[in-house]
Amino acid sequence: MQCPPQVGQGPDPTYVPDIDEPTYPSSSGPRVAVDTTHRNFHTVGLPYCRYYPFALALRTDGAVVDDFRVPFDPVLCSDPATLAACPFIATTSGS
Repeated sequence: MQCPPQVGQGPDPTYVPDIDEPTYPSSSGPRVAVDTTHRNFHTVGLPYCRYYPFALALRTDGAVVDDFRVPFDPVLCSDPATLAACPFIATTSGS
């Protein structure tokens, strides 16, 4: 993935995880969901990619990592996963 240039805070585009022996075979490890529903700019993928190096390290170790792009829901959240909830930008209603 080619992340766009960032002004200020941004990912390290040269980062390469140093994991010689992954804990899990590729894409068979735990699911890690990064919360992007609450207007977060810390995302795994485009447009910001700020958690791309974090996701790359987890994926290299065998985890399945995705942006979590839907509102929290008891049914969706019942799927076992680790949720990385980042600081979010509050709406005018404070939610």
